[in-house]
Amino acid sequence: MGLKPTATDIEPLRSSSGSASRLLSTAYCLLTTALIVLLSLLAVLPAMAPPWEFDVREYHLESVKEFWLSGQITALPNNAYANMPLGAESLVLAAMSLSGDWFLGALAGKTILSLFVPLTALFLYVLGEKYLSKRAGLIAALIYVSAPLVIRNAQFGLIDNVLAAYALATAAALLEIVKQSVTTQTDNSQRLAVAGFMAGMAAAIKYPGVLFVALPCFAVIVWKSSRARRWLPVVIFLLSAALVGGIWYLKNAILLGNPVYPLCSSLFGSEFPVGFSAESYARWQTVHAPHGWGWSDIVKPITGFFFSSMDASPLLLPALICCLLFWKQIPKLARWLLIYCGLFSVGWLVLTHRIERFLLPIIPFIALTGGFAFNALLSNCSVWTGRVFKGVFALGVVYSCLVLAIPFPGGMSGALEEVSVLRSSSIRLGEGLTQLATLKSDDLFKMKNSDDRVLLIGDAAVFDCPFPIEYAVCFNSDAFLDDVTNKLKENNPPPAVVVNLSEIARYQNTEYGYSSKIKAVLELLDSSDRFTPIYRSDSVIIYERKELRL
Repeated sequence: MGLKPTATDIEPLRSSSGSASRLLSTAYCLLTTALIVLLSLLAVLPAMAPPWEFDVREYHLESVKEFWLSGQITALPNNAYANMPLGAESLVLAAMSLSGDWFLGALAGKTILSLFVPLTALFLYVLGEKYLSKRAGLIAALIYVSAPLVIRNAQFGLIDNVLAAYALATAAALLEIVKQSVTTQTDNSQRLAVAGFMAGMAAAIKYPGVLFVALPCFAVIVWKSSRARRWLPVVIFLLSAALVGGIWYLKNAILLGNPVYPLCSSLFGSEFPVGFSAESYARWQTVHAPHGWGWSDIVKPITGFFFSSMDASPLLLPALICCLLFWKQIPKLARWLLIYCGLFSVGWLVLTHRIERFLLPIIPFIALTGGFAFNALLSNCSVWTGRVFKGVFALGVVYSCLVLAIPFPGGMSGALEEVSVLRSSSIRLGEGLTQLATLKSDDLFKMKNSDDRVLLIGDAAVFDCPFPIEYAVCFNSDAFLDDVTNKLKENNPPPAVVVNLSEIARYQNTEYGYSSKIKAVLELLDSSDRFTPIYRSDSVIIYERKELRL
């Protein structure tokens, strides 16, 4: 005859099962945290190496290097990009000032920029825990740091992660304001000041920060204030944002006559921006306009962002699908964040040239809402379904780790070298500068006179160049070549001219283009009795001034 178990017999079993469940939950949390730390290291450690990405070497670091060398933040008509808001790059400039060395400061500043990845991951965890649970926060942080686009952006020294961090911080501050509601008598002055500060920082990082972060935040505050007929919140927000982000726009207004240089020039009394010609400005507008309105023109960049490009995250699209499946079970704020992501994407399609990394600022928002949705899935599914989901999720993270880890040793090699070796590396200098430095190294580093500057024609990614130079990006090449022509005819022409033929050809074969005046300049150099070629290849020509040998 069998005996039925008593309540006393069942209690230890329940206790044992609960302990095992808690232990397993703790193990999952520890594993998730370890993965977040690992992926954050993949972002930060390669960022310690010297820059190798073109835009970083052309203006993200080069612009602040020029500011530091000149001792002032000023206008740079030869480099249109260097006159845009440089709030993120200011951290690099601060590192240069503290170290007293532009090269060391750039490496330190580049590393500081990469730290916005773990900082944003921590913020996502805090928000997830605040609005739902620790599990939701951990999942959100893991989705974010497992996005290859996020990690590579940090490794390269690009600034989109910084914009993403301030966009998320602005949204968090705005959520608190809406939660308390400016329509009540609650004093939101501090929250409004914080929201203004964060939105101002986003605007100080790049122009899209105004359109996609500051303006939406401002619109919400105006809407809430108008309902209560209280306008002090709007004033507080605007003052805070202007004090933080307005300085870059004021600088451009004073020095270039256009606060959003080189955009909207006709609105500020100038047909073409300073340093541009009609031809070059037309090319600028063509390059930075949306590229086509056909079905493939619209769908291809979106599919690239979500799953077809090398840097696509395998977790973003599943996160969005999960949000739709559990739409009613995710917090209301998550629905608003998804709507914001949709509006951001529409603005990206309609107003930009659809570069993939320009969509990076919505990744933290997708990660946070995905954390909420995946948490709902795990709370409502069976044990085995939960295990299958965790397995699929883990495969996505492993995929991201492999994609990011394969080039990791190469990215780290630069960080492990002696600084003196890094300074003299020819890998980043390119053929022209390397050959000139090899032929004339002793004399190049003795150049102190402001007129003793090597002219670089075609080259623009010049951050690593250790001696005084003059250059221009492709969009400023018309005005620059006019200046070059005058210098070549002066009584005291430059000591050397380096012409990068391959780079000029590369521009000419794309919509970026290059000034048609280059042909006349090359003819002037070849026919001049003041210069002689000292190095010539299929891609580079180096001319030296005859009367004053370097």
